[in-house]
Amino acid sequence: MFKVKSITIKNFLSVGNVSQIIPMDRDELILILGENLDLGGDDAGSKNGTGKTLLINAISYALYGWPISDIKKEHLINRTNGKNMLVTIDFESEGKPYRIVRGLRPRILEFYDNGVVKCDKEESEDSAQGDSRETQKEIEKVLGLSHDLFCQIIAANTYTTPFLFQRVSDQRIIIEQLLGITLLSEKAEKLKEEIKLTKEQVSHEEIRIKAVDSANKRIQEQINSLLVKQSSWVKKQQSDIILIQKKISKLSQIDIDEELVLHVLWEEYNKNSRERSTLLQQQTQITSTLTKETKVHENYQNDLLSLKNQCCQTCKQKLKIDKHSELLLELQGKLIKCESEISELKEGISFLKKELLKIPALNEPKNRVYDSFNDAHDHRNRLMLLKHELKQKQDEKDPYQEQIMSMQNTALEVIDNSLINSLSRFVEHQEFLLKLLTNKDSFIRKKIIDQNLNYLNLRLAFYLSALGLPHEVIFQNDLSVTINEFGRDLSFGNLSRGEAGRLTLGLSFSFRDVWENLYQRINCLYIDELLDNGLDVSGSDSAIKLLREMSRDQGKSIWVVSHKDEMISKCDNILRVRKENGFTRFEFND
Repeated sequence: MFKVKSITIKNFLSVGNVSQIIPMDRDELILILGENLDLGGDDAGSKNGTGKTLLINAISYALYGWPISDIKKEHLINRTNGKNMLVTIDFESEGKPYRIVRGLRPRILEFYDNGVVKCDKEESEDSAQGDSRETQKEIEKVLGLSHDLFCQIIAANTYTTPFLFQRVSDQRIIIEQLLGITLLSEKAEKLKEEIKLTKEQVSHEEIRIKAVDSANKRIQEQINSLLVKQSSWVKKQQSDIILIQKKISKLSQIDIDEELVLHVLWEEYNKNSRERSTLLQQQTQITSTLTKETKVHENYQNDLLSLKNQCCQTCKQKLKIDKHSELLLELQGKLIKCESEISELKEGISFLKKELLKIPALNEPKNRVYDSFNDAHDHRNRLMLLKHELKQKQDEKDPYQEQIMSMQNTALEVIDNSLINSLSRFVEHQEFLLKLLTNKDSFIRKKIIDQNLNYLNLRLAFYLSALGLPHEVIFQNDLSVTINEFGRDLSFGNLSRGEAGRLTLGLSFSFRDVWENLYQRINCLYIDELLDNGLDVSGSDSAIKLLREMSRDQGKSIWVVSHKDEMISKCDNILRVRKENGFTRFEFND
């Protein structure tokens, strides 16, 4: 509950140098009655200029640094004393005690949270603002209430432009604050900052991964160089390797990783399809080259067989020994070079296959080879066993393998994309939340507006009926307002002063109910001359009846400023505001 406990005033407007403390939490209907003894007695004229609005101006100034009346800050200082203006307000919010001390000449702003100074500021006379903006932010964070809403639901007065006379944009701001839509916008701004930080993290991680990848490529080039030297040893194992590779090739016709991913990650289809297509194209090109090189290798082997019979591989005639040796050496050199190139191509194919295995499944469900996930796993296990067997064959007594493995295990750094993937998903999630907070068609905003507007319209209908206004006033989903009387659409300007006064009171009471329903109860309400603003006796009586019920049933402290004498008998207590010798003092009847 938001509860104003008391306010202490010194050298504020017509209050002089003697501090005056007014207890505010009284749970009764109080009439603020003016007596201007400087004008000679207690006649009707002497009620003006006493400082009846001074109290709500002091509360507004203490909480927000601005009065509700159109008064410059420097004019709030008592003109006679001209300095040491000080206003102190004690209040509770959600059970915690707070105090604000605010003054001019010198400029002071102190904010106490549970007796501890949370923020304080004493500024020089030439300060541009006179108040600490950061301290004010802390205060309004605790209040949860802007000054515009304060003037609508706590300080109902004739100085603030009636809600329905304000510009549509200003009306929307007040309604959005009331319904909590403004909180969504504030959260959206914070979320934008968080998104910016997350994207910076993504950028830093991308740079790191790129640097690791470049280093890995340089190391891989060195490894490939060693693999070329290793090819002469690989020749001895070709028969076994070819047999295993045929089995692997047969199984590899099905991209089993792609098959498995199709069961669980269908949404990655479009992205991974492009990557896989590129790798397959490269594999096709290398495979085509390998086929050509294999054919050349077979031709070299046939020529070598002819030379072993000391026959020319072209004309099949017997060769001389020296010529035979020369051709044999030349052919063997070509054969070794061809085998080396074949080995490099196979390594390239093997590398591409490994890259393909990293890519999740690309086929649509209708193109899956296996009907069950277990069958696909069995396929992968067989393929893994064959690859393991192939690796064992390749590792047998290999003089280069130890060096190659050392470089692969220690020099190559495994690129872990889990962090960048996590951050990217987080950014997507944050941006989705941002749309929910900012998009006017967001179901969250619509839900908040629909629920709370329904309650607002119900309370408004209740209060207008209780105040005797026959008009139907409804807030629409687009936050606009319609006024209808017996089927006729009207504008606020069509209403008489009395009707406008009833509607203004009804809106204030309804706004207050919505606020208390959404956030927290408020113990005080100030009605400054609104009951005098065109209301007839019936309207005033209806309003007073509502105010008495609020005070009695909800335990509220309600303060009414009025010039109507009949109000004296209808209120629980009277706060007399006496002005004498240019200074105002406050006195209760009790």
